[in-house]
Amino acid sequence: MRSRGGATARPARGRRRDSGAARTWQRLAIGFDTDEEAIRAVHVLEESGIATELAGDQRTALRVSLDSLGPSAINRLLAEHDLHPAELVVRRASLESVFLDLTDGV
Repeated sequence: MRSRGGATARPARGRRRDSGAARTWQRLAIGFDTDEEAIRAVHVLEESGIATELAGDQRTALRVSLDSLGPSAINRLLAEHDLHPAELVVRRASLESVFLDLTDGV
């Protein structure tokens, strides 16, 4: 594609949403109203191959790796099993933690 000045116009660059590299340092925090819902969600997600962990002392909160699926796909998966989170929040690592991870803390 050429612009008026004869130079080749480049398509706009943007970060791809589905890039695995873009999700490497992202986790999805999922909150439920009850412990039972959270426990059921852990089973559903782990059966689907999604790494899941309970978030600290809160038995109603989970952390999910975003390496394979995005937030909307995880939400759909849970809804298919009649699980409806009270909260879904993408948590991104800080620049400092990404740097330390990349450099092995050196």
